[in-house]
Amino acid sequence: HDDVLQPNAISYLLDLHLQFEDAVATAGSRSLINERGSLLKFQRHKKRPLIIWDLKELLSEVLRSGTNPIGEGLCVLWKTELGPREFSSRWQYYIDLVYWIQLAKIGPIYQTDVIVGSFRVTRSSWTSQIGVKVSIEILKFFKFLYESESMTRLKFLRGAMLGVVQGIARPALQRSVNRSKHQF
Repeated sequence: HDDVLQPNAISYLLDLHLQFEDAVATAGSRSLINERGSLLKFQRHKKRPLIIWDLKELLSEVLRSGTNPIGEGLCVLWKTELGPREFSSRWQYYIDLVYWIQLAKIGPIYQTDVIVGSFRVTRSSWTSQIGVKVSIEILKFFKFLYESESMTRLKFLRGAMLGVVQGIARPALQRSVNRSKHQF
């Protein structure tokens, strides 16, 4: 509700969508902003200007990084007639990622490094408040991936460990950034 779309974000994603007819979804990148709307510098950057996520590459990156490489739904445009009818009620922390995995099972997701929106991190946001509680969901999620997709036990353990570390560290970092009086 307090995230921001860049001007022309939807038309940009639609143009990208029309350029790649086989895409079930197109995604832009997002910046992170604090409560005051200041850009945060600790955001991740895409390795390539355009990434084509198929299921294998998406799962590989999730297991390598422990996180959602595509990002939040505010920066994704998808063909609703092809995907699941609704987001899974089973997950809270990984709700977007589970949907992207379902889409990647149908076809490729094209993601550009062009920033089409900003995700606001605030002291009162859900992601800032969840803290250690998210660890249980993260472990369940990676166990779900291990059981439903073909992967080695080592990849499962690595992804789960990285996911837990990020899940715990992210809210603490978000709270500290928003306490700071400095602009980033």
